[in-house]
Amino acid sequence: MNEKVPWFLKFFVIVFSQCDVYTQMTTVA
Repeated sequence: MNEKVPWFLKFFVIVFSQCDVYTQMTTVA
């Protein structure tokens, strides 16, 4: 289970980061 934690965390961080960037770009535009 310890190995699955980092994977999920990485995926969540990537998705969240992309969403944040997309939202910022949309707001600027």
